[in-house]
Amino acid sequence: MNIIKKQNIIISNPETKDFLADAFYSETIEKLPLIIFVHGYIKGTKTGELGI
Repeated sequence: MNIIKKQNIIISNPETKDFLADAFYSETIEKLPLIIFVHGYIKGTKTGELGI
């Protein structure tokens, strides 16, 4: 199975601040479970960018 990785996708909402998202998915058409991982933010920055 080949995994496609897209990072730092900017998602905009006129009512809130923009935020970044990462997506990992298989290029096959087989249905797979959906997993959503949410992590914290510090002062509007992804925690991974701060090495936390």
